[in-house]
Amino acid sequence: MTPVIDLLDDLPVNLPILADGECLYSWCALYHRLSGNAVAMRSNAQLFGSGGRRVRHDFPTHLANFCARTRNMLGTPESLAMERTMLGYYAPFTSLSTYRRALGVITDGKSGDTKHVLGLMASRVGASHPLKACPACVERDLNELGYSRWMLEHQWPSVWVCRHHGNPLQSLTKQSQPRDLREWTLPEDHAIGEWSDALILPASSSERLMQIALVSVCINHISVLFDHDRLRLAYRIGAKRRGWVAFDGTLRLAAMTRARFWLSEGS
Repeated sequence: MTPVIDLLDDLPVNLPILADGECLYSWCALYHRLSGNAVAMRSNAQLFGSGGRRVRHDFPTHLANFCARTRNMLGTPESLAMERTMLGYYAPFTSLSTYRRALGVITDGKSGDTKHVLGLMASRVGASHPLKACPACVERDLNELGYSRWMLEHQWPSVWVCRHHGNPLQSLTKQSQPRDLREWTLPEDHAIGEWSDALILPASSSERLMQIALVSVCINHISVLFDHDRLRLAYRIGAKRRGWVAFDGTLRLAAMTRARFWLSEGS
């Protein structure tokens, strides 16, 4: 049997530090830059093996290979999946069996797609996770580190403002999203025209978005799974308080839909 070549034995490299709050994709992009490899495919093979699977910024795969090749210096497969990918964001709202299936796809590359396993493709929430960054954070990183980073909490679907700087996040346009293994990028690699127009929000909307961002962080730091029945009851109680439940118990979907535009109205 051919022996497994460890990454640290394969190349005389020093692995960069995985900073607090940085997503795994960001670290891989930095590794690719420091490695001197001409194409991301080569960096991918060094980090994850020669399977040719691409490293997505939201749900990567084959983390077990990655940890074996880096000798767990950056964490275990499960800790990386929960703390450095989007799995940690969705995990509290899934059943234990669904979580284990999704974890298997991410860590061992088992058959299936993480988004399908979590039910994102079939939900109205959607499965698109555009890369987002805070301009102030990027400027700070460039001044202090010489390179910028993709912060994990900025990628969460419910976070659209930076809780440290209070300004709206910028997102890459659909055409500018890194695809396949052609390139791994950092925020500074993208020109101004590759970012969506920055949101200009009234103070009341910014405050609400800040509250949502803070709640998102709190949820992500708890180690429990929410009970679906209790969540459904809590949502219905909240809807009733807002007048979204009719006398016969049905939901007033039209009223709920109109309420979605509170941001643009600044209410």
